[in-house]
Amino acid sequence: MRQRSIFNGDEDRSGYGQLGKGIGLLEALAAQGSPLSLGDLAERCDLPKATAHRLITMLCDLKMARVTSDGAYGLGQRCLSLGSAYLANLDLRQEAGPIMKALVEEIDETAHLGILDGNKVVLIEKVEPDRSIRMVSRLGSTSPLHATSIGKVLLAHCEEEYLQTFLTTGLEKLTANTITDTTELRFALKRVQNTGYAVNDIEYEEGIRCVGAPVRDHEGAVIAGLSVSCPDFRTPRDRLLTLAPLVISAAQELSRRLGYQP
Repeated sequence: MRQRSIFNGDEDRSGYGQLGKGIGLLEALAAQGSPLSLGDLAERCDLPKATAHRLITMLCDLKMARVTSDGAYGLGQRCLSLGSAYLANLDLRQEAGPIMKALVEEIDETAHLGILDGNKVVLIEKVEPDRSIRMVSRLGSTSPLHATSIGKVLLAHCEEEYLQTFLTTGLEKLTANTITDTTELRFALKRVQNTGYAVNDIEYEEGIRCVGAPVRDHEGAVIAGLSVSCPDFRTPRDRLLTLAPLVISAAQELSRRLGYQP
């Protein structure tokens, strides 16, 4: 499967050149989550194998990529350093930590904080409970907007022009419950605006329910979503809805710490 990069397409490449192609290789490695062979990497980025080899070699020299013992390629340690520095500079993440910990202690489920990145949600913070069974997720991972509670929160408060463009990309069906009809999604987003929270009722991953609420900056703009994720066997939908006020309260507290005054 080819990797869709922000630099894909002749128009973008003409402007970004080799830099864009190199970043496209890093994006493909990040999306995969595990090392790729040179052939797979070239195919996913729609590059000639020779070009991919030249660029990935340069990235390895810069420690942005690495070669594994079996000759495959993965992300390098410099990516971790840059990513860690980026996250460390987010006041949002720093302020969210104590609030998320308190929320997790109260409900005993995993809490996530996510922001908009292109047409995806990117996870920037998580706090887990001390449970043997909990949701598997990792910082920096992305998820679809239309099928997650954080994603719906962000879509419900985005500009209409952005929403219209997003809806033209198609809504991928990920589970039996995923909303794939644009009219139905618009109704769902209207409910988010009216209730102050969004629900993911096993719409992204089998066996997982989530409820999320918006986080606002000092100007009142929604800049993130705060959610809790629960396995369905211990969280039927009615229990999930009882968690919504707690998530809303935590998101509002984070918003106040960021300077928001209702």
